[in-house]
Amino acid sequence: MQGRPAGTIDEAQPRGRWALALALLVGLAWAPAIGGDFVWDDINNLVNTDRLMYPDAFVQVFRHDAMWSAGKEQGPVATYRPLALASFVLDFQLYGRAAWGFHLSSVLLHLVVTLLFFTLLTRWVRDVRAAFGLALVWALHPTAAEAVAWINGRSEVLALLFGLCAALAVSRPRLGPLHYLAAWAGMTLALLGKETGGILVPVAVWLAGEADGRAGQGPPWRRIHWPMVGVGVLAILTYGYLRHQAITGGAIAGTGNAVQAIPALPAVWARALQAFLLPVERSVGHLHHWLVALPTAEAIAYGVAAALMFAVIAGAWWKGERVGAVALLWWLGSLVPVSLVVVKNWPGLYRWLYIGSPGLVLAAWRLALHRAPPRRVFVGLAVAGVLCLVQVQRTIATWRTDGSLWMAMVEEQPDEPYGYIGLGRYLLQNGDRELAHTVLQKAIDLGPQRPEPYFLQAALYTEIGRCHDAWKVVAGHVKLEAIPPDLLGRVARCYDLTGNREAALYHYGLCAATFPPCAVRLAAIQQGDPVGAP
Repeated sequence: MQGRPAGTIDEAQPRGRWALALALLVGLAWAPAIGGDFVWDDINNLVNTDRLMYPDAFVQVFRHDAMWSAGKEQGPVATYRPLALASFVLDFQLYGRAAWGFHLSSVLLHLVVTLLFFTLLTRWVRDVRAAFGLALVWALHPTAAEAVAWINGRSEVLALLFGLCAALAVSRPRLGPLHYLAAWAGMTLALLGKETGGILVPVAVWLAGEADGRAGQGPPWRRIHWPMVGVGVLAILTYGYLRHQAITGGAIAGTGNAVQAIPALPAVWARALQAFLLPVERSVGHLHHWLVALPTAEAIAYGVAAALMFAVIAGAWWKGERVGAVALLWWLGSLVPVSLVVVKNWPGLYRWLYIGSPGLVLAAWRLALHRAPPRRVFVGLAVAGVLCLVQVQRTIATWRTDGSLWMAMVEEQPDEPYGYIGLGRYLLQNGDRELAHTVLQKAIDLGPQRPEPYFLQAALYTEIGRCHDAWKVVAGHVKLEAIPPDLLGRVARCYDLTGNREAALYHYGLCAATFPPCAVRLAAIQQGDPVGAP
């Protein structure tokens, strides 16, 4: 007869008061995020497009890649995250374009995730008080701000929410049809939240075997919970079918970089662990320049550290602490996509910690903390909670506007062009041309791999009538076919307004085939309209 797995508490143990206290504390801590604005990619997906404003978009988002919401064409590397987009459709119906409503939804979802994580902890931690403390520290952790305080980060929250639902459904000694159905739905929806949600599939499969006792008994092939393997495969196939119907071609984001990304994994794991244990940075994390400049000795040290980490996992497994081992693998596996995007010079680190950090917290308890005296553990968790509470308020404030976000990134990563580009765009949009010029020039001086600072600087020059400088800054750094047609139109209009007929005709001709206003104005000048007063 199979009994309860070692290390779990009785499900009948009262948790209501602890859950209520947790909800109140977390809700109050994250309430300031509701006052935030649309920032970063929110502008493309939610402000500069109306595709998600209509109720029928709730279905349409399941038929298109994620870039459809911003009115852009699917790229060669496509993302399929319809669940977050569908939630935005609901937000538009409830709040219109009010940013506070979108933030309210994100905070409430984080609150639900916190309660689910607390419930999961009570299944695998002996002490409900420890489960409360661990869940509280996790919920208040400042690295969660990129997923919670940034509206577009909601895909992380939804993926973890449904992944935890699946893990909870199977964390019991006996499973029935409804549990399998809940596990399939949770796994599928986790994948529809974000591709990284797939890490919860093997986690749920193993927790099911651990919960009913088979993971510790018999030969290897009998330790696997085969019914849950079937449920997991069905969830992956369901997601794959929906993705295939929505996306024509297009690999899963980042997979084309796998060969270059594998050597970067140890460094990414080390940097992610550092970011979680010492969450001092408040803005967007950008690891590419750090990674390419990594000294060989330091890279070797990270490799050794990764080997030691796997030795810890193997040792825990050998001693029967399989939950802790699987939880640590949960953390490490969730970070694999970070290395895929880092080698492509894409920004973002902290939002990737959201899905994996529950595994790190659970592993810390199962592998180490439960051996410490309870009083020391609770004092440590209390101190960590207070420190997180202070830092998360600073981080939430950073994500309040585009200006505060990019200013913080410039301060924290002064050698990274990305922050200067974002800040320059924000200043330009708000009419501060002089400071925008200085900031964008700094981005250009740092040698950006993206052309955005050249485009923004050229746009600034066209606004103040420096047409030759505008053309020089883009033509000198970007191939003609890569210059946006609307920017070519702005340069042409600049020459037009300053009375340079020859240059105006030339530049209108460059964009006439791809930008209709250029064609209209070109025809007008050729038919005799004077330049200087279009």
